[in-house]
Amino acid sequence: MTIFLLYSLLDLAINTSAGAAAAAAGAHANGVFSARAVQLGALAGCLKSAWHTTTCLIGWSAVHWFWNLALVAVTNDFVFAELLVVAMSAITLGESRSSA
Repeated sequence: MTIFLLYSLLDLAINTSAGAAAAAAGAHANGVFSARAVQLGALAGCLKSAWHTTTCLIGWSAVHWFWNLALVAVTNDFVFAELLVVAMSAITLGESRSSA
């Protein structure tokens, strides 16, 4: 359990810094760089890491294999990461109008 907690802290630090860097790069490329974009990127990275740690801890404590499998199917990290990207992009960069 100690190794997992150390891994979780390292994962939290890496995802927070990667989220901030990605948001800064995206905001700079879009021409609307601000501190708010970096803050939201860091928050998104932190939430992604916390989500992963929580689902792992819940999955380990699941008694029956069926519930563990259902947890993995419903709380997929990739799906959650994509939802975070869409939500944070809409908040940071604003909504875009369709030309069609």
